[in-house]
Amino acid sequence: MKVLYRVDAGNQIGLGHLMRCQALAQALAHDSIEQIFVVKEQTQQLIQTQHSWQGKSLVMPDNIELAQEVDWITLQARLADADYVVLDGYQFTQGYRNQLKQHFRFLILFDDNNNSGDLHADLVINAAQNATSLGYEKTAPAAIACLGSDFHLLRQEFYVAQPLKWHLRHALTIMLGGSDPFNFTLPIIEAFNRLAADIPLRVITGAAYQKQDELQGFMQSSAQAIQHIHDCQNMADMFNHTRLAISAAGGSQFELQACCTPSFLLVVADNQLNATQQAAKNGHCLAFDMRNNADVVPMVKQAIDYWRHDNKLQQMHQQLLALPYTNGAVNIVEAIYQLDRKTA
Repeated sequence: MKVLYRVDAGNQIGLGHLMRCQALAQALAHDSIEQIFVVKEQTQQLIQTQHSWQGKSLVMPDNIELAQEVDWITLQARLADADYVVLDGYQFTQGYRNQLKQHFRFLILFDDNNNSGDLHADLVINAAQNATSLGYEKTAPAAIACLGSDFHLLRQEFYVAQPLKWHLRHALTIMLGGSDPFNFTLPIIEAFNRLAADIPLRVITGAAYQKQDELQGFMQSSAQAIQHIHDCQNMADMFNHTRLAISAAGGSQFELQACCTPSFLLVVADNQLNATQQAAKNGHCLAFDMRNNADVVPMVKQAIDYWRHDNKLQQMHQQLLALPYTNGAVNIVEAIYQLDRKTA
């Protein structure tokens, strides 16, 4: 078995797609499976910032169009003798998937909303709690379905980290994903500065964050205690020491859940809504729909209230501790081997 990934990351789309593919690569690496990431140049630059990256990478030519990608990828797969392809990204259309499937033994697809037509996949992964109700039996009727919370896929650091006891957590952490494309980080910090300058903040920005100069300028002029960490390589440790996280509502919400960390989740894209609304029903996080709303002040006021009434955060923490633990990576890897056995 050799696995090829087609995925990208960047300033506008963030790092979420890339990181969940990397989480799968880390899980498969335990069995010494050869893995190759086919990416664009900007994605390659972001990969190079990551420590302990699993898998080789191939950079696609700059001038290649989506319609020509399949031919180029197929050639690389033949040269590498790769028989599995993993696809993750909203730019990949029904036609693209259909073409790609013709050239690989198996196509594995990460999906979020099942709203892009026939999937042409042999295995579909969607860890949202409501994924089983999205109709995958119609768009991928023959596929193995890795749907629901039993298939939360985390990077290995989150499987080995043990949730820290409550009295050892002291941080209010703000982390808006790998790029924060809608620039919520700075307005949130400014709101805290106006409303509760006595609360120390930990601000984590991702490798693709573009507002470093503005952020540093504000921090230098502010009297508030702000710790800034850029391109953090030990997120599990950061989340484990966090009492309340204000986070993007992407894959980070599952990492926060693994660390039993209460969170305020900001929905900034349609694909994040379903999973976040379902998670909020469990009581361990609050969801804020920011897709058409740039006013962060009401959310910050609520965060201040929760911070100063610790019993609310402790209740959320207890809800997280009560959730059943599932190693989604193990379940997904087993499903992949099940594919292999079906055609052996």
